[in-house]
Amino acid sequence: MRKVLLMALVLVVVSACSTPVCTDPAAGCYAVVGGGYANTAGGHSAVVGGGYANTADRYAIVGGGYANTAGGHSAIVGGGRKNSADGYASVVGGGYANTAGRYAAVIGGGWHNAAIGDGDHAVVGGGLSNTAKGYAAVIGGGRGNVTDGDYAVVGGGRDNAAGGDYAVVGGGWNNSADGDYSFAAGRWAKAEADGCFIWGDSADGVVVCSDENQTVFRSSGGFYIYTDNTLSNGVYIPAGGNAWQAIGDRDAILELEALIRELEARVDDLEARVAALEQRSLCREARGD
Repeated sequence: MRKVLLMALVLVVVSACSTPVCTDPAAGCYAVVGGGYANTAGGHSAVVGGGYANTADRYAIVGGGYANTAGGHSAIVGGGRKNSADGYASVVGGGYANTAGRYAAVIGGGWHNAAIGDGDHAVVGGGLSNTAKGYAAVIGGGRGNVTDGDYAVVGGGRDNAAGGDYAVVGGGWNNSADGDYSFAAGRWAKAEADGCFIWGDSADGVVVCSDENQTVFRSSGGFYIYTDNTLSNGVYIPAGGNAWQAIGDRDAILELEALIRELEARVDDLEARVAALEQRSLCREARGD
């Protein structure tokens, strides 16, 4: 009888000291809520550090903030407000109303940015209302920019779109790179065909690259190419021109124009002196001198 009681006591002690077994991983086993109010660590090993009304699912983390959701497996929301990381292993650093909805997508911050569509591994650094839809596409920042192409990039600016695969919009306003491997930058520059490279200056109006592997520049102030590091040799097309001229010719022309202006100023001075002498002569005649 004593042996039976002793064995029962040992079993009770071992049971009390052993680690509990998680029988329902979906119920939030090993989950942690560090503080705050109305937070939920609802998945296995989920963590919510604090804040208000935040939710973390399986293996996900919400650091804090308000109404943030780390709904994807192993997703992270650092903080901010109304952000969601719904893709597997996705990340939202902070900001407001950002959505990392695809696998391993990353949004650094900003407002109303999204990695959705086919945007696995896509990145939005920040800004406002930017959307990365293509696979492994990148938007550095700015406002209202979109990457639809796979591996496409928009560096920044406003209302730019990289719709082709491997296409790049460096920045600026209202530019588009819709051809694969195309590039556009500046203002109102449209790369519509594969391999297009187009630059639009600050002038108003659309400039288009419509043929494959074509290069187009709108440079209304002139176009210069230097062939040495002193910027003294090369060729240029002047504003409104249609032919190349040598940089040296341009320098000579500028020197001649400066000389002409100097001579014109001297002629004006001489004419003024002559007019003064004539006036004096008329005055003497009137006096009878």
